[in-house]
Amino acid sequence: MTIVKAPTTPGEITIGDADGEGFSKTYDGKTFSDSPVVQGPEKDVTLASGGYEYLDADGNVVTSPKNAGNYTIKLTESGIKAVTDANSDYDLGDLSKIVNKATISRAKATLTVTSNDDVTYDGKAHSLEVVSKGAVNGETITYTTDHNSNTNVGQYDVIVIADDTAVNENYDITVVKGSMTIVKATTPEGEISIGNAQGENINKTYDGKTFDENPVVQGPEIDVTLETGDYEYLGVNGNVVKDPVNAGDYQVRLTESGIDKVKVANSNYDLGDLTALVNKVSINKAKASLTVTSNDDITYDGKAHSLSVIVDGAVNGEAITYTTGNNNHTNVGQYDVTVAADQNAVNSNYDITVVDDR
Repeated sequence: MTIVKAPTTPGEITIGDADGEGFSKTYDGKTFSDSPVVQGPEKDVTLASGGYEYLDADGNVVTSPKNAGNYTIKLTESGIKAVTDANSDYDLGDLSKIVNKATISRAKATLTVTSNDDVTYDGKAHSLEVVSKGAVNGETITYTTDHNSNTNVGQYDVIVIADDTAVNENYDITVVKGSMTIVKATTPEGEISIGNAQGENINKTYDGKTFDENPVVQGPEIDVTLETGDYEYLGVNGNVVKDPVNAGDYQVRLTESGIDKVKVANSNYDLGDLTALVNKVSINKAKASLTVTSNDDITYDGKAHSLSVIVDGAVNGEAITYTTGNNNHTNVGQYDVTVAADQNAVNSNYDITVVDDR
């Protein structure tokens, strides 16, 4: 009697897990923990190390696959022998063609930019942190941030991008962008002023001309030299004085265009109410003198005589006017001649010293 091997039907022999399914796991930095099982028509065979091998997508053998991806599991010669010996009553066909899928799915991970919308301007560069979650087996998910070094006031969207590395390939990485808002710094008291280049009052001595230097606003960030139209002068009564010339005290303040320029140049600071920013500007009276020229050696001749007055200190071609007293004499005698500066607009620009003939 000869008993021949029974044939097997298609699909009756499988390789995979204990249920005959393909292997699958989530990436954890380690290879598959279960040994493959061949479901045989007679006996199932749990394969020992060396009885099977894994192939990558290119058909290359991969020893102990760990990285995320799709692999194929198949029998080696020793595995074929073990299955054949356990199922010797069956014609198992070409066992080298018995394969199944083995999959390592990517692990879930996140990269989250931690938002901060209350950074006060301090002139330094600020950046946001990135929180990484989901890495396994002591690995580090590397990344690059963009728009993440900011100094000036403003709102910035900071994004994070996972690097293209072998480690990161094993993760399904969700990225969450963040927001950085840098708010204006408060201007310390006295840190903003209007005046000359040194931040002091503007003053000059009367010369018949207006100020020849433009006011400068000393800002907490940038100083601004104002141009015509950016500022105006006020008289003691609060009225605007265009190009003040006469001696006196004035105030200088910003116009709307000046305020705009100062704000643009110092945009990282809360400058407060710039309409209230003023300073004193002065045109001091010029020094002048009126001197009666004495003459104590006039011989009587029957005619009226008077003394001359020397004017010193007048500027810009102006004439300081005056009136003399007791200055018209004919008869023999000694006379004291006086001089007094007239009260007028021109003379009000001078600090006039009078020297009488006494």
